[in-house]
Amino acid sequence: EVARAIERFEALDEAIRAMSGVLAVDRVLQVVVDRVRALTGARYAALGIHDQAGVIEQFVTTGISRPDRARIGAPPRGHGLLGVIIRENRIIRLADLMADPRRAGFPPNHPEMHAFLGVPVVVRGRTIGNLYLTEKEGGFDAEDERLVEVFARHAAVAMENARLHDQVQR
Repeated sequence: EVARAIERFEALDEAIRAMSGVLAVDRVLQVVVDRVRALTGARYAALGIHDQAGVIEQFVTTGISRPDRARIGAPPRGHGLLGVIIRENRIIRLADLMADPRRAGFPPNHPEMHAFLGVPVVVRGRTIGNLYLTEKEGGFDAEDERLVEVFARHAAVAMENARLHDQVQR
């Protein structure tokens, strides 16, 4: 168990270092979702960036091919369970997303998703988006939740740094 904890800590450290070295906004968003997916062992991961009204403006994914993503159609806007996380601004962990009555908006070509973990990303006290993870073998546990919560805090800093760098460049 100690060896597993050390391994996860080292993976978290590596993921944080990878994010902090990226200064292009779009690239940092992709690194965030790629790294959190690898860190947790989730099959799919996404990062939804929303506006102050709670509408998802950007939705970055990993674990699904571009053609499969295109077949799904328009990205989510923040309805159903994704909207619950935005409105309630809290972590939600589910054993079976498909059984939750709050889920909505699964288009015809969307893969089934069961195990689910949603974690807010907060910059200077303001939630700017959420990390969404699905399909981890055996489901997500409290340790995953804590790990992603720490990761989300560092992701927020990396995202804010990239945004500020972009402003300075312009």
